[in-house]
Amino acid sequence: MSKIKTILEEAGEQLKPVLKDAKNQVVGERKTPEQQKFEEERKKQTAEAVKQMYAPSSDEKKPEEASVDARNPQTVLNPEDNLKPEEKQKLEQLKQQLHQETYYDPTFNRKPQEEEHQAEKVEREKEEENMELMQKEEKKKKKSESIAVQREQNKAEQFRGASG
Repeated sequence: MSKIKTILEEAGEQLKPVLKDAKNQVVGERKTPEQQKFEEERKKQTAEAVKQMYAPSSDEKKPEEASVDARNPQTVLNPEDNLKPEEKQKLEQLKQQLHQETYYDPTFNRKPQEEEHQAEKVEREKEEENMELMQKEEKKKKKSESIAVQREQNKAEQFRGASG
């Protein structure tokens, strides 16, 4: 019995703060003057921090300068400005070459397709002939069936009902 009592006492001690918090939430918490002062100071500090965050910075650009940068972003960070004329020319040539190789030639100057190997060509022709023969056989089967049989097979398709 003594073990059970000690366990219950420990559980009760652990539950006291939880119950106290629940009671304060339901009934309303009564604060001491020290707690009220502390909360007021925290509110003031928070308000000051927010003001500082949203206050205009002192090193901000003028609105006219900002609009110029927004219209032409290359003027802000253009690495080509520091290059010599020879280096700029080389860079331009490389750009043109890359454009020619990756875009222009594959798009407009296509290479003719390589001819099929003879074996592949023969296989493809045989497959085409087989397909043609199968289609002809299907047509003959359709013609050979009587009209009555065809009508019975398609009867369900004629009377669609509510589905349209």
